Amino acid sequence: MNWELFATAIALLLAVAYYADSRLRRLQASIDCQTGVLRELNIRAENAGKKLLAATGPARLTPAGQRLLARSGLKAYIDSHQAELLAQCDSCRDSYEFRDCVFRLFAGLTFDDLLARDLKEFAFTDGVSTDLLRRVGAVYFSEFSEVSR
Repeated sequence: MNWELFATAIALLLAVAYYADSRLRRLQASIDCQTGVLRELNIRAENAGKKLLAATGPARLTPAGQRLLARSGLKAYIDSHQAELLAQCDSCRDSYEFRDCVFRLFAGLTFDDLLARDLKEFAFTDGVSTDLLRRVGAVYFSEFSEVSR
């Protein structure tokens, strides 16, 4: 009798754990989606004051964005790593999908320690977020690479 009760309790615990795991996974997916939306809103709000990206039409750099990109050192990095970066977005079928792929790539791109430190210092002294700096780099890369695709 005690053995049956123990087996039932273990089965019940496993069922609760399985249910909780599936709920937590859905919650994590929802949080990830909302994080992306908040990042987009933050980039747009910051860009409204900085005017580094064109406010209308397809994403493109303004002259201020081009200057910032060159001064930051990110343009030199993109130019020297174009083939590697392009290979990571090779499966994109059209321009819209390619741009989204590039935006996601640059949002999660891991730079070497020296460049990451330099970009953070540049962003801090210039008063821009690293998210906006990465987006400026992504727009430059997508414009530059769209021509060569």
